[in-house]
Amino acid sequence: MMTGLYPAAAAFLGLAGLAAIRLKAQGSLIFAAAGEDEDIKIAGSFTREPDISEADAAARAYLKQKSAGNVDRARGLGQAFAGLLREWSEELLSSDPQGLERLRAHHKILMLSYVVNKTISGLSPNSIVAQTALNVFYDTIEEETPELNPHVRDMAGFSLYILCERSEGRMEDEAGGIFAQLCGKEADRELIEEGNALYRDYYKACKSLHEMTEYLAV
Repeated sequence: MMTGLYPAAAAFLGLAGLAAIRLKAQGSLIFAAAGEDEDIKIAGSFTREPDISEADAAARAYLKQKSAGNVDRARGLGQAFAGLLREWSEELLSSDPQGLERLRAHHKILMLSYVVNKTISGLSPNSIVAQTALNVFYDTIEEETPELNPHVRDMAGFSLYILCERSEGRMEDEAGGIFAQLCGKEADRELIEEGNALYRDYYKACKSLHEMTEYLAV
């Protein structure tokens, strides 16, 4: 679990209750964040400039991770996660589904993206490498598989998974219900089980991939 989070680089979905999703809007990065006692908010820009000590501390921390090679490791991990998501999405994209099948394909890919965020934020040793890996993940999707962009950047769908995570429910038992709800079939038990199975299988694959990245303790 990540510790020592820096205010300007808060990790996504930490167990402390802070949630962040990287999006690209109007040519700049924005974050959706939720604290323990506040509703989900969209922050397009910061109104307060960090003081010099904060900026210096953040810069030193980043350089420390970079010197240890952890930033490059995080970049490689982000690219690997983009490749894994493309691999799991290939069949959905190549079949060119229509109607309800297309809606299901969209929300399957969205769930995969959510699991990537959860894995990186939950297993990274600090927020610097976590944010680096997430940035590279989204950038690689955008550059190499732009047709996936609409599927991995659905804020409305993402917010339901975030709220479920914050409710302290077991995501492996709840993800399928969210998936079915997003597909407009919240009472469909078969669809719920399909979603739960997808979540469990993909999280296992993502966890294994993340564990192959050996960050140095610095």
